[in-house]
Amino acid sequence: YQSDQSATEPLDEAFHRLRKEELQEILDRQPQAGRFTKVDEMDRSSDTYRKLNKVTDAVLAKRYLAPITSRLRRINPRLGSGLRKLERSINKRRQSDRMDVEAYMKGTRRFSKDEKAEWILAVNNGDTATVNRINKKYGLEEEYEVVRKALKNIHDRAVKAGLEVGFRREYWPRIIKDLDGLQEFLYGDEEINGKIQEALMLAQANGPITQEDRIRIVNNLLIGYRPSGLNKPGNVKVRAIEELESGHLKFYHDPLHALNAYLDNMNEAIEVRKFFGKSAKMEELDQVNLDGSKDTVQKLDLDGSVGQMVLDLVESGKISYQQQEEVMSIYRSRFSYQATPKAWATARSLGYLTAMGQVSSAITQFGDFAWAGYEAGIFHTLAAASRATVGRSKITREDVGIELIAQEFSTMGRLNKTLDFVLTYSGLKYIDRVGKETLINASISRLQERAKAGVLSARDSSRLNAIFGEEAPQVMADLAAGEINENILLLAHNILLDYQPVSLSEMPQVYLDNPRGRVFYQLKTFTVKQLDAFRREGIDEMAKGNVRRGITQLVKLMGFFYLANFPVDWIKDWLYGREPDMTDVMVDNLWKLGGLSRYNLYFARENPNFMAAAKIIMPPAPYIEYPLNDAFKAYDQISKGEDFEISKMESWKMVPWFGKFYYWHEGKGADKIEKKRQRKLRE
Repeated sequence: YQSDQSATEPLDEAFHRLRKEELQEILDRQPQAGRFTKVDEMDRSSDTYRKLNKVTDAVLAKRYLAPITSRLRRINPRLGSGLRKLERSINKRRQSDRMDVEAYMKGTRRFSKDEKAEWILAVNNGDTATVNRINKKYGLEEEYEVVRKALKNIHDRAVKAGLEVGFRREYWPRIIKDLDGLQEFLYGDEEINGKIQEALMLAQANGPITQEDRIRIVNNLLIGYRPSGLNKPGNVKVRAIEELESGHLKFYHDPLHALNAYLDNMNEAIEVRKFFGKSAKMEELDQVNLDGSKDTVQKLDLDGSVGQMVLDLVESGKISYQQQEEVMSIYRSRFSYQATPKAWATARSLGYLTAMGQVSSAITQFGDFAWAGYEAGIFHTLAAASRATVGRSKITREDVGIELIAQEFSTMGRLNKTLDFVLTYSGLKYIDRVGKETLINASISRLQERAKAGVLSARDSSRLNAIFGEEAPQVMADLAAGEINENILLLAHNILLDYQPVSLSEMPQVYLDNPRGRVFYQLKTFTVKQLDAFRREGIDEMAKGNVRRGITQLVKLMGFFYLANFPVDWIKDWLYGREPDMTDVMVDNLWKLGGLSRYNLYFARENPNFMAAAKIIMPPAPYIEYPLNDAFKAYDQISKGEDFEISKMESWKMVPWFGKFYYWHEGKGADKIEKKRQRKLRE
């Protein structure tokens, strides 16, 4: 396997080069080949493990519901931890580069309208004199120099990672947003035979491509790169359009958005290359020169790569042949991720806007405190929550890299800007931040306390060993000393990802593979992580043979989840005047343990038919459902000569902030409450 240098290839290509008989020959040479072995105290050869694993995999439909990191961890803990380290590394680099350029970005807000237009053209064309003149007027010379250093730094890191990257002294990335408009502007009805068209024709050679694919191809050309292999941008030394004119600018994204996107994409490409051992390193040759020196040669840095790790696990018999196929399939899904097409992304945003723009949605986020309570206990949770509430958390979301700064400079579009505005002023984003920072800080605080006392539990030790391996003792020492360093932030990142779907690696494989199908996961990814947490903390422990611990942890976790969400639902009922019924709220929250929402239960009670089951699967689309229901009702009433009352429309529930208040207190919801009250009186 190593002699023919297949280890230097991407993981999937390397494995596919092995014929089945060659792979079997390797496995046969291992003392425990072809069977599961103990990994992190888990006896995977036991009948109990195999039976429970098979049952729960079937129940959770792992490709549809199990996050890919959880599947990797069940194959071997090192695989799941490795992928999370990659996500952390990508986020850390993105955050660092965005911090470097943020000051200049904010400074450009002071430009006058005419100067901003002049600056946009100049920065896109590398017109240093004009850019410097405008910068000097507003005192932004130092901030601009930081941007130049950031771009130079990312170029140097890309080269070090083995990427073939060209260099422009005054380079600024460009991203096209209207391909058809640009082509028509440039060429009219003439046949296009330039570099752009050649690239598009080449891409179409194997079949039709989507509009999003066409834009991505041209973006890569204009940004200075074209895709070449696994996250390996290839240099395009000559841009398709060397110098833009003012008439071109309407077809391009704002330069600040282009800069953010460039930093994000390049950092991911660099870190993924390192992950697969594609980065370059210099090694000395054994031969000594006459002057006593040794020549150096650039080689791929395979040590510590995921390929090397998987190879070690294969050759030691810790991964079966079937599991190798699953590992390759998971990696292919993660690293071939494509963005959701624009039309589907619009539908998703509309769904969030019309379903989540209420104060009650913000109140729902208080249920997230269940995870902190389970991980850290009541005392640490309350202490961390009090600090997070006033914005004084020791570790913030930005520190762990899940909240990118300078997001306001990204091109969001009017719909997404409206969504962001509504979610911000409904309180949802604030409470979400408090919940996540409470979980992070409460968990780290508890671990610091335990480490200082020298009484880490078996569960805590197992987690540290899975994440840090040989570095675990040093991390325990850092915890005991109360330090907040990179390893502690990585630990916090892992704890958060155990319960929150805040990275692509925490999504199911089907989510990653289906850009258009992601809309079906809307408002369900939290449930995916909830079910995964129940399995990890309970069923997996029982599968290891720790039946008592598994049952204890599962009951404890479900108890915290139930107790955290029970008062939340009671408050929402009281808020909307629905006369909270303790029995109903208690029963509804039992169903929540299985992943059903209260909305699903309400609908099922009123419509006990096929549609109730379909509602569980279908994406939320109030912007379609409510107006259609109102239209049909209006037609029915008007055709019968009856008056249609606008105040009784279902569509009121879509109106941000106050819509549901009106619906339940003055609209159709008030009629439902009264009917329910009268029914109870009769009973």
